[in-house]
Amino acid sequence: MSWLEHLRQHERVTLHDRDIQERALTFHSGEQPPVVSHFIAPQAPPA
Repeated sequence: MSWLEHLRQHERVTLHDRDIQERALTFHSGEQPPVVSHFIAPQAPPA
């Protein structure tokens, strides 16, 4: 998956997905929003 595909996924969130994300956020404790990290692997060279 490319970074562009990842960004497009954020644009295609369904209402059901958003409900799940909001419910998950209710478990967060702290004054600041949770930190989101992305781990990406370098693209493998063509075989």
